[in-house]
Amino acid sequence: MSARETSNRRPSAAGASESLSTRVSQIERLRNLDDATSWTAFVGKYRGLISRLARRAGLREDEVADVVQETLVAVSRKMPEFVYDPARCSFQGWIRHVTACRISDRIRRRSRDPSHLREGGAGLNPTDAFDEMTDDRAEVARDEEWADEWRRHVLEQAMEQLATRVKPEHFQIFRMTFLNGEPPARVARTLGVMVAQVYLVRHRMARLLKTEVQRMCSETPARP
Repeated sequence: MSARETSNRRPSAAGASESLSTRVSQIERLRNLDDATSWTAFVGKYRGLISRLARRAGLREDEVADVVQETLVAVSRKMPEFVYDPARCSFQGWIRHVTACRISDRIRRRSRDPSHLREGGAGLNPTDAFDEMTDDRAEVARDEEWADEWRRHVLEQAMEQLATRVKPEHFQIFRMTFLNGEPPARVARTLGVMVAQVYLVRHRMARLLKTEVQRMCSETPARP
């Protein structure tokens, strides 16, 4: 099973129903700004994703940090009044929209910053970037970019969780075969284990990873 196959799988009808119930419950908890546990989990789930999208827009690391902070603050301010209607907009779609707005704001500020122009733009033409982000024709591309980044983000987080729950030697086998794509026979020689053990560990770990990915995917990315 490849990383792409794992990240692209969709939950069953029963899983989707459970996912919707879990999702609504999570959103309701986030309405309480004093629920530190829920907000810590939310920040951990989305911080890396927002950062990557900001970097892909060409922002510097200090600007990326600002976008992450501004996005999380904007979400927290709007959560008490947020109305979840999956028929109109997914929760992730709303987060994507808030993120895109904060990135656009940062690009606008950069275009008005003389010091940035003197620096030579650091690889980003602010006008072109802003036009691309606000052009309706780029909407589908942005949604696909978000979906790609989300799948990659979830897979990385699931791998991190998996690493804390299994034997280090088993995770090493899985990482070498699953992520690095090394042949089982080579992995067996490198680690001094039987080839059969490599296949067995990879199979078991793939099942655990699939379960973890499904647990983390409270909803499938959708267009807002």
